[in-house]
Amino acid sequence: MVPIRQQNPFSFYDFLGYLIPGAVLLLGIGWLYYFYLANDFFQSFSCLFGFLNSKGASFYLVFVILSYISGHIVGYLSSISIELFHNRYHGYPSDYLMNKDERRTLSQFLCYGSLVQGNPIQRNCSCFLRFRWCLFFVSLLPISLLEFVFGTVFRLNKHYTRKASDLVLNMLERKAGNFFRNYKFDSEGRGVNWEEFDYIRVLYHFSLEKSNSHPAKMQNYVAIYGFLRNLSFCFLLFSWVLIFYFIYYVEFFIMAYVFCFSSASFVLYLSFIKFYRRFSLESIMAFLSVDNKFLSSMEDS
Repeated sequence: MVPIRQQNPFSFYDFLGYLIPGAVLLLGIGWLYYFYLANDFFQSFSCLFGFLNSKGASFYLVFVILSYISGHIVGYLSSISIELFHNRYHGYPSDYLMNKDERRTLSQFLCYGSLVQGNPIQRNCSCFLRFRWCLFFVSLLPISLLEFVFGTVFRLNKHYTRKASDLVLNMLERKAGNFFRNYKFDSEGRGVNWEEFDYIRVLYHFSLEKSNSHPAKMQNYVAIYGFLRNLSFCFLLFSWVLIFYFIYYVEFFIMAYVFCFSSASFVLYLSFIKFYRRFSLESIMAFLSVDNKFLSSMEDS
């Protein structure tokens, strides 16, 4: 029997995914405020550190609480922006790991449609929906533009959205096929249609219950990719504020800061994709590591 795993009320994910990004957001807002007043990169940092050094323990207690609350807000906003952009532009990691090419061109991204149901993307594309996704693309411009240039034009997305190895895919096709037939997903024996249901979620929860060594690693991947996604969103916000500063001050040196923050946001976005993919792959590997005797006993029952 697999031992029941106890989880602390304040987990590793809370620390990485919420507290640190929330603190980064609040500190970034403070720095941007002093930068607006001083219009100087280093002087604004000096003002911020001077403000923090003048406060006592009660201030830092409130700061930690506000950081945790802000982290939850950042986590939600990053999930409906950065993660949604990735899933719409590249497809889910469980898709491209199975060698299903869900990557869109820019024109396809701006149209609304369903590739999963086999409909042409342009079929349901209207002017309003195209305008809506265009605004969404522009709102993520520090990320979406670099993704389009480096990922689509220079084809780097083939590296960070590559499929799993043929050996893993063959093993998964056989083992998961038997598993899903037992649960009547493939009662007629025609093979599992991976597009019909969210298979990775089923494999993840099954492995979480039956595997001894993989759950901790999978939970770490969840914490890390959530942490990176939230940080990417924070730097995205900072980039937009600096763009408005540039419009207000018309100082070209501010564009250097915009480039630095935008690059940091994009690098964090790529790191998010890396661990997002690793989490899905680890869920598959955890399922493949479950003893075949256990699956056989399920079929016999």
